[in-house]
Amino acid sequence: MPTYESIIFDLDGTLVDSAPGIEYALRESIRLILPETVIDLTNIRANIGPPLPDLVRQLLPDTTPEVVNRVATRFRSIYDDFGWQKTRLYETAIETLSRLRDLHIRCFLVTNKRLTPTRQILQGFGLLPFFADIATADSDPRTLQSKESMIRYLISEHLLNPARTLMIGDTRSDATAARICGMDFAVAVYGYGSVHTENEWQGKYTLHKLADLLQIVSGPT
Repeated sequence: MPTYESIIFDLDGTLVDSAPGIEYALRESIRLILPETVIDLTNIRANIGPPLPDLVRQLLPDTTPEVVNRVATRFRSIYDDFGWQKTRLYETAIETLSRLRDLHIRCFLVTNKRLTPTRQILQGFGLLPFFADIATADSDPRTLQSKESMIRYLISEHLLNPARTLMIGDTRSDATAARICGMDFAVAVYGYGSVHTENEWQGKYTLHKLADLLQIVSGPT
């Protein structure tokens, strides 16, 4: 019997490397809105994870809310049209999801990315059929404003048993959301975050590649 009945995946830095497309859309949107601004996006991977307005504020801390909104709006247009196509699928993602389906483990997705580019990415790589449900930041703007709220929505909507559900992500917010919701957490160390290097790190599993997940869920032979 598999160790877990359900698995909740983060998207960016867990299933896909979306940094190239995000960097492109940020660079272009900032260039168009603030043509005199020079910004260093060398370490953009370390910033990926928060909702888009928060990411823009991190990169442009002295910018007014009105300009932040303009940059974010232009980013969405550029990213939805072309930027998302620069996303790279992590190795063995399809094989891993296929094996989880064979084991009758339900898979879900939570992401701070909006639904439109999320579906574009999943459809583009053939991943959409693997997921029983997807919760995004704009699925319900009134209630799904954090990973914790997205996970709680999935627990309620699909009657998930937290004790038999594993959350996989790469950031501190992912790990915190899993802990608060009472489920085990596996950190994708190949992703963008560095939560696994922190002294208070209390995750149960460490994934050096996505396929490592199969050893965790296969259970006793």
